Parts: sequence; C-alpha cells; structure tokens
Amino acid sequence: HALLDFYPQALAVYDVDGFWPLLYVVMAASVPLRRHGSSMGHGRPRIVSHHVVEYLIQQEPLALLQTTRNERRAIPLHLAVENPFLTVELLDLLLQVFPETIYYQDGGGRLPIECAISASDELDLSAIRRLIEAAPVLLSFVSDGSLLLHRYLDGLESTDEEVDIEAIHQSTPSILRAANILEAVVQACPSALRIQESTTLCTPLVQACDDDIAVPCIYTLLRAWPEQVTTQKHLIFA
Repeated sequence: HALLDFYPQALAVYDVDGFWPLLYVVMAASVPLRRHGSSMGHGRPRIVSHHVVEYLIQQEPLALLQTTRNERRAIPLHLAVENPFLTVELLDLLLQVFPETIYYQDGGGRLPIECAISASDELDLSAIRRLIEAAPVLLSFVSDGSLLLHRYLDGLESTDEEVDIEAIHQSTPSILRAANILEAVVQACPSALRIQESTTLCTPLVQACDDDIAVPCIYTLLRAWPEQVTTQKHLIFA
C-alpha cells in the first residue's frame, strides 16, 4: 500500500522483461531478469496473496487485461492457472471483473484452461474443474481441426509397458491426475468423444489407444461412452 501511495503510476509500468505488477504477483515463479546482458534463473513456485491481488485489482481493474509485452502475450489469468498454489477463491477473484478473459488466447493460441491442464501436476483439480464450469462451451471449440480433448491427449506421455487390470490400482499420481482431468472434460462435454480429429480422423479413444496412453486414461474415455468400441455411428468431423 505504501509503495503505491507514494507512486501509484507503478501499476501502469512494465519492466524490461515485459511484465506488469499484477502479472508478477500471480505467476508461478520469478522470470529471468536481464541485468547487464545476463539472465537470472527462475525462482521457486510462490504462494499467491489473495489480499495483494485483490488490492491491485481494486486500484487498477484493467490490469486483468494487460498482456506480457513479449511473445507469450499472456494475461494474468494465463499465468495464474500455471501456478500450483492457485486456489478456487483466487480464480474467482480473477474472473469476477472480466469473466470474458476465460476466452482469451495467449500468443500461442492457448486458452487459460489449456494452460491449466498442461502446466503442473500440482495444480489443484478443483481449480481446473472451476475453469471448466466457468465456460464448458470451450471444450467444444475446434482449433486447427482438433478439440481441447484431442490436444490434451496429444500432450500425454505414452507408455510402452505391458499392463493389466491390476496396474490400474498402481498408477502413478500423474496418471491418476490425467484420468481425473479427462473425466472432468468428458463429463462437461460428452459430445467431444464423438469428434474426429481432422487430420488423423481419430476419435479421442482411438487417439489414446494409438498413442499408447496409460490404461486408466483409456478406461476413463471408455466408461464415458462404452458403445464407441462397437459403432461408427454419430461420429463428427472436427
């Protein structure tokens, strides 16, 4: 408070790395700082202060729309959902003034929900579910011939190991997390299971099988629509 009382214009000033004050507060770790041509390393993930974020938004609501002045072109929401310490309460705070920011794409064309599900194994699943609840229609948007579900599966690691039913109960936390994310996505948008990716013509289940995705993830897709293994009806091209 004292710093802004002395120099309120600071809220409208970005640093040499192209970051505004609110972006620094919500992001997962400090960005490299350019000093005399060198770069400092990234810091550890940090807890986001709800009080500080709320105060900065009150002082300058438009800060929620400020993008990083670099190729990432990210708004605070993009960076916040990559922070493993993000809470549902803080997420609601970021969406309160400009809820439409959930539809904003960064410089790479990624939506906040895409940043959230691919950023960290530590981000609370409740925050991901809140993002999905805020705009489930995003799950049915086609970008470059694919849905968010296709792109998420494409980013999952394949497994070459032979597994059996017992392996489901011995899955790693990251695999179980991926299965939970898939469950949240298909529950919010069941029709996504019927969409074929435009290039490969694969449905999400076929894509998961072709890519040797972990068995629990495949079972999650299968349980959501068991009939898909025996029918080619009602499939849709992306």
